[in-house]
Amino acid sequence: MSPNARILLIIVAAVLGMALLIGGGIWYWWSQNASEFLDAGATAMNEGQVMGRGTDESGCMTAAVERHKADGSQRMGAAVRNNLWLTACLEASKAKDKFCEGVPAQDSLLAVGTWAATSCVQQGFSDPYCGNLFAVVAKYCSSPQRAEKLKADGKTRPAG
Repeated sequence: MSPNARILLIIVAAVLGMALLIGGGIWYWWSQNASEFLDAGATAMNEGQVMGRGTDESGCMTAAVERHKADGSQRMGAAVRNNLWLTACLEASKAKDKFCEGVPAQDSLLAVGTWAATSCVQQGFSDPYCGNLFAVVAKYCSSPQRAEKLKADGKTRPAG
């Protein structure tokens, strides 16, 4: 076997070994933490729905920003729970006519990213998870559920 082939074989074996090691680590973590992770997400969504039933869209966003300040800016798990909480809150909340004013359509990824980053800076956030919070708003504002909510409330302004 040539020296080049031997080096290539060693590199391929090392990459394969690393992939197996990483995959095994992920599987082990998931087997140990899946139920807790899923339960925390379900709890966050239930709490968001409860809050949403008693407030409007702006109230949900204000509370989500406060939650992010308190817990979500440094840990991915907390940020995911807050995003789930905000999604459920917005879906259950009362529509506010101008809530989505200036929010880009969800399918305009560059516009959403720029808007989310600007919104994060305006809120004083510089963490890597903040943009996802505002992306939840863009998704909600572009949703058929919000359009139906506005229609049901007699508001004619389209979502997005």
